[in-house]
Amino acid sequence: MADDAQVLRRVNRQIQWYDRHATTARIWYCGIKIAQIVLAAGVPVAAGLDLPKLITGSLGGLVVVLEGIQQLYRFHDNWVRYRWTNAAMEREKALWAARAGDYADADRPDALLALRIEDLTSREATQWVALQSQTEGRPAPADEAGPSGGSSSTTGDAADAAADADAAADAAAGAAAVAPAASPGGLSSAANGS
Repeated sequence: MADDAQVLRRVNRQIQWYDRHATTARIWYCGIKIAQIVLAAGVPVAAGLDLPKLITGSLGGLVVVLEGIQQLYRFHDNWVRYRWTNAAMEREKALWAARAGDYADADRPDALLALRIEDLTSREATQWVALQSQTEGRPAPADEAGPSGGSSSTTGDAADAAADADAAADAAAGAAAVAPAASPGGLSSAANGS
């Protein structure tokens, strides 16, 4: 039971972290997009009202600056990735609590839950590193796998690293364990503001 409590504390911390960060990324993304829409709509209005060119140009410039911030911090990508990881972790926790699926036959369900949660964390961290490497225009180093300590591809190619992480997570967790979370229904909760 001590193992169960320790594993459950770790799982709950991970779930809360991903939930909090998914929500924060969603708020930033939606806020930036709403501001861009309002500013972009103001450009033709300012031009039609014969406002000074400085105002009209500034409105357009702010739209570009906001898009640059969105691209730099990848709020949309982070929102979707964090929400997917959160949903997959919640699913694993529910299966573990019900002792359903692979947990029904496991000798140590708590150890299996810990493994699955760490695999999801590692997968997300590897995807984050690959995304950052693409942003910076450089390949992901083999030893740069993020905070969870997973490893990426030995070739250093960001796409290979993400593919390796996906394959490792699917092999360890089983394709059926995470596939429903990737369905459009799983992502619709993120789109609805979860």
